[in-house]
Amino acid sequence: MPAPKDPEARERWLQRLKENSRKATEALMKGVREGTVNLSRPRPDLEGKPRTEEVKDKISASLTGRSIPKGPPSQETKDKISKALTGQVMSPEQRAMISATLTGRPNPAASRTKLLKNGTGDYLDWRYDPRHPQWTLAVKTRDNYTCHNCRKTNLEGRQCHAHHIKSGDDYPELRFEISNGMTLCAACHVLLEPRIRKP
Repeated sequence: MPAPKDPEARERWLQRLKENSRKATEALMKGVREGTVNLSRPRPDLEGKPRTEEVKDKISASLTGRSIPKGPPSQETKDKISKALTGQVMSPEQRAMISATLTGRPNPAASRTKLLKNGTGDYLDWRYDPRHPQWTLAVKTRDNYTCHNCRKTNLEGRQCHAHHIKSGDDYPELRFEISNGMTLCAACHVLLEPRIRKP
């Protein structure tokens, strides 16, 4: 259901949305705590087992004669990878697993000058905070990658945005509150926030 245009109705709509979001988030986190929801895929069958000599020999034989490429992949290799991955869609569980794996790793693209302010450790732009991608993933997962405005489903990649209901700049205490977020498709996000680039 699209957001109402009447300010009072819109405020009531946002309150219902926040309450539903809070309940969905609590249910998700409860499932994680109780072990009924698993955001990663551990391999207990392989954990702690040393490889036998026979397995080591098989691996060695399969790798013998292979050349290990050095440097960045060629354009031909990039094209082959792109063609192989075309049309594949990652499930929310796969996305969550990749996110959990990468969480906490430094982002090489973001320089320290963007992240730090006078060496104090304060983030110049809160969007570089490591909690921001976690918040984004939690909001999208909670909403099942569905736009709150037009109800478009199975959003992925750059077509799926996590939007702050109350601005992260104006309400710093709500920046990483999952209940202060909603999933929007790129087109609806542009309608709500014209400063965002059109998709």
